[in-house]
Amino acid sequence: MKNPLVEHGALRLSEDKKYLEHADGLPFFWLADTWWYGMTRRMPMPVFKKMAADRRKKGFTVIQVVVGVPPEIEAFSPDAGNSGGLPFHPDKTLNLAYFREVDRKIKHLVDSGLVPCIVGGWGGQIDSLGVRAIKQLWKEIVDRYAKYPVVFCVCGEADIFSIPTKPILNKLLSLAPTWLNSGLRKTKRVIIGDFKNQRLNQRLQKWDEVGRYIRQIDSFHRPLTVHIQAPTTAGKLFPGSSWLDIDSLQSGHAKERAAFMVDTILENQGSGRPIINLEPWYEGILGDFGAEAQRYAFWMCILAGAKGHTYGAHGLWQMAKNSDFLGHWGDSDWKQAWQLPGSAELGKGKKFLERLEWWQLKPNLGIIQPHWQVNRLDGPLAAEVGARQMLIYFPKTNKNRTYWLRLEANAAGRISWLDPRTLLVVQKQKYAGRKIKLKPPEQLGEQDALVKVKIELVAK
Repeated sequence: MKNPLVEHGALRLSEDKKYLEHADGLPFFWLADTWWYGMTRRMPMPVFKKMAADRRKKGFTVIQVVVGVPPEIEAFSPDAGNSGGLPFHPDKTLNLAYFREVDRKIKHLVDSGLVPCIVGGWGGQIDSLGVRAIKQLWKEIVDRYAKYPVVFCVCGEADIFSIPTKPILNKLLSLAPTWLNSGLRKTKRVIIGDFKNQRLNQRLQKWDEVGRYIRQIDSFHRPLTVHIQAPTTAGKLFPGSSWLDIDSLQSGHAKERAAFMVDTILENQGSGRPIINLEPWYEGILGDFGAEAQRYAFWMCILAGAKGHTYGAHGLWQMAKNSDFLGHWGDSDWKQAWQLPGSAELGKGKKFLERLEWWQLKPNLGIIQPHWQVNRLDGPLAAEVGARQMLIYFPKTNKNRTYWLRLEANAAGRISWLDPRTLLVVQKQKYAGRKIKLKPPEQLGEQDALVKVKIELVAK
């Protein structure tokens, strides 16, 4: 298997800044897997190599890893370390021995044809470690790895923030008279809200400083992004940040965020940056979000205009063994997680798209009626692929429901219904006209479906 990073070169933004491409101009499809603990002792080198081989075979192109302290642990937790020890010494200086294992793993990803997306720690760590220590970390990362075809991510969840409520304050509130309690609670919410906003703005200013610092010291100009938590985009959270090459969002691990996920990407078209969902719901997290949910996130994000997609398997992102780690997200084990079906199905979706000019995908909701809306999440979403092809994703098909394909002019061509699990054609039909009746094949039942419309003749 040829190495595309050797054959086509490192990544950069396309000239129109709408998608990523290799140095030779070949469009690059971002399909990432998430290994936040990939650089720690939780993922030994033999396992690391096995996962890299599996993901490359399935069609993944990017691996998201944290170099530094991964999420949901303290800076000096043993789970942050590897064979060389922890990333930082107790005095917050760098432990260079930590990077020996990281060196081997980053090189192995590149040698395997996978782009490392290097995440420099997690949002709240800049408050505990300080800007100086984080800059030292990034100086080491850039010095060691910018020579490789990598993507840099300033941090994970730059905006994650929580304020613990003091037990004594809750006790006093419970003892207060009812007429006073309500007012005190309202005052508490206002004070905490103002304090949180102030601290959050300070936090974002720190990470913005780090982003500008990375851009300044990286002579290779590797693509730079940032991972966030709030229901917004990185571009809106860091307005005016010239260092941000790839816009991002996190739709997270709740079904209630589905409308936000699609609508935000739709609204982001024409922003001047490609946008990618860096953290959709992980497969199996909270005992939910199986392969069908993974297909939904993938196809809806891509057809809405995202220029790539990110996957995560619960158990693999944190390298859990028999639910021994971060179990509040649900039972998991990496030995089962890496084999969950969603990873293979998304890989097939990516390979299918690479046979088309996917970088020209342009959402067009009006092509199909009825279509997706924020209050109709199971409605189909359509996109044009150049002037002669269209893709329509149906989150749920209904053999008793009729859909209408509406074209701008009378045309003739072929319609193919595909099973998104396999990307095999289930049914074909010819069409002619401007308004075409679409009837889902009975063999699909009520599962999701992908429709490919090819225009072969346009009436003058």
